[in-house]
Amino acid sequence: MVIAGSVSAASAGLTFSFADPAGPGQLTNTGGLLSYNSSAVLSFNIDGTTEPNAFSVSFVNAGLELSLTLSNATAVFPGLLKADIAGTFRFFNRDVNGGVGAAATILEGTAPGGAFVNIGATGSVLSDFQFFGLTLSAGQQLQNLLLPGRFIAPPFDSVFTVTDIVPLPVTIVNGTISNFTANTSFSGTANVIPTPGSVALLALGGLVTARRRR
Repeated sequence: MVIAGSVSAASAGLTFSFADPAGPGQLTNTGGLLSYNSSAVLSFNIDGTTEPNAFSVSFVNAGLELSLTLSNATAVFPGLLKADIAGTFRFFNRDVNGGVGAAATILEGTAPGGAFVNIGATGSVLSDFQFFGLTLSAGQQLQNLLLPGRFIAPPFDSVFTVTDIVPLPVTIVNGTISNFTANTSFSGTANVIPTPGSVALLALGGLVTARRRR
């Protein structure tokens, strides 16, 4: 893990990203189930430069577990396909317990809804909190970077950008998307706020201070 830090008091929020490693496609769609090769080594990046303890971190031995179903596929118009998505994903740090278990988790996502959009050899897998109910949860590896009393909160969004899809053309088969392999990259965002308990303590502290000044 590589960390850079500085002092900042800007508005809070985190951004997440990774780019697919070089080589054959790690993303696979089989029978309408999107999965990712969890043995592929990723550099998962977290930008927390707007946090009070500003940081920028790269987990250079990270991995991804992905399980998203594709359903209700339709042709929006010739050459543009769309399908509903639902499922989960988890980014983990192999340097902790070989990536297994809660202690090794960086970020988890649960997408009850979203969309897969395809044009030719490219596409996107989109979900967010406002329209699709996406939830992101900080694993222990991410929580360790935040100051005590802070946690991630909506709005959330996530985008897996899909490239180098093979074979072509992508078609609709039995209501879902035809099998393929591809490369992918990821970007996502989350807000960061104090826990409700911390907010209450801050309010109580302000009340006590105000009374002392009277």
